[in-house]
Amino acid sequence: MPAAANGGSCAAAREKAAATVQERAAAEALAEADRAFMLAVEKRRKANKEAKKAVSAAKKLAEREAEVNQSIDSSVAASTLEASWVEVSNEITKARAEEEAKLMCSRRRACV
Repeated sequence: MPAAANGGSCAAAREKAAATVQERAAAEALAEADRAFMLAVEKRRKANKEAKKAVSAAKKLAEREAEVNQSIDSSVAASTLEASWVEVSNEITKARAEEEAKLMCSRRRACV
């Protein structure tokens, strides 16, 4: 009986050792999965950070484009206003010249 009891304790020890090996393998697999997950989380954080930078740069570019467009619109408006003023000024000068010519003509008639 002691030999059988001894054989039984060896089998139990082997089972225990096998269970320990399986537990270690499972723990290592779990640790590897955890490392892979943390790496994926870190990559996602970096990608989000880069995406935020890209969005910020795009916003700044859009703001600058709006400023440039507004400046162009202002320049065009100023040029249009200046052209209109020149046109009005030329019309005023022309009207004055016509009035002076009429006045000179009427004075000549009065003098004759």
